[in-house]
Amino acid sequence: MKEVIDLAGTDPRGKEAVCPHSKDIMAQVWHAVQEESCMTVSDFMLRRGTVGLSSCQGLDAVETIGLEMGRLLGWSIGEWKSQVEDYRSIVDLRTRFKGPN
Repeated sequence: MKEVIDLAGTDPRGKEAVCPHSKDIMAQVWHAVQEESCMTVSDFMLRRGTVGLSSCQGLDAVETIGLEMGRLLGWSIGEWKSQVEDYRSIVDLRTRFKGPN
């Protein structure tokens, strides 16, 4: 966690929340990609951060996180779209599997 806090101090965007429903910040995305070899949006959303567990299941943040990961990893627009859609598909499956409350 100290590494994330230190990273957040290097750029004002690092302290920005990635989603209004989660406490995750942009520096967590940077750390996951740079230090933990996080290569997919789904990996960050469901393993490296907590945004995928928030009330919106990360759907309010998936594009923002995908754009930032794409910037760091050099993704094309096509790869970014694929990453976002893959995550949305996972959320859809989770919702279907869970069923009505």
